[in-house]
Amino acid sequence: MIKKSPPHATKLPARERILLTAHDLFYREGIRATGIDRLIREAGVTKVTFYRHFPSKNDLILAFLHYRHQRWMDWFASGAENSRKSPRGNFRSTWRMVCRYGLSRLRFY
Repeated sequence: MIKKSPPHATKLPARERILLTAHDLFYREGIRATGIDRLIREAGVTKVTFYRHFPSKNDLILAFLHYRHQRWMDWFASGAENSRKSPRGNFRSTWRMVCRYGLSRLRFY
């Protein structure tokens, strides 16, 4: 089953749409199993646009890893910032946050 990008995603710049689509497909199907043609189709970009941003799949993978890391760090930093009331509260809150993140990544097929 092919999943199209959400309607609001088409308002994003092409590079961002490609990275969001790669994020989804890489997590669902794996990096090696995800073909460039499928990624291009689901991101709603042309081949020229794709290769202008990412000359090779390795360039896309590197950008994806940076993108994923930055998303996680932003999420973690905002959660940590919201829980700075006390050292004990900070630890508990951070631990809960990390556990929630881990559980959200589990997929039962």
